[in-house]
Amino acid sequence: MMTKKIKNVIINGKYAPAQYREKDNFLGQLRHFNSVIDLPWCLIGDFNEIASLGEKKGGLTYLLSKYARLNSFINEINAISVPSSGNCFTWKKKIRTNLVYERLDRAIIMSDWLNIYPESIVTHGQFTCSDHCPIVLTIGPPNQRRKNFPFRFQNAWCQYQQV
Repeated sequence: MMTKKIKNVIINGKYAPAQYREKDNFLGQLRHFNSVIDLPWCLIGDFNEIASLGEKKGGLTYLLSKYARLNSFINEINAISVPSSGNCFTWKKKIRTNLVYERLDRAIIMSDWLNIYPESIVTHGQFTCSDHCPIVLTIGPPNQRRKNFPFRFQNAWCQYQQV
């Protein structure tokens, strides 16, 4: 029987600052970590940034430069944003009279992670009690369900002695 060797990986949960002046420092620290980490690496959490026009619905329209920060960071560290399924957006808020939706939460993986787990995908859950929805990272195909076998019982399995 051949077994698959499990690789060591690093998964970091992140909550990026929402304040504009703190974002560059935060991403700079992640760039530094990327230069010293020698294992497959996944960053997952709230990045408080969007990567494209399609990741926002409602509210004011952003300038194209708004998307550059996250995209530049992803390119600089040779990474990708994991494809997602489910709800398009991971955050919602009513601002004045507009309901605004954005994809602020994501998983970002380095190329070496992708080589080991090429079928990685993020599923966005439903909004419940938070302004963010849960996200779930799946690193491979779902386990195949085993067939249900009928229950069988042999009376001989329950032999007992009478005292």
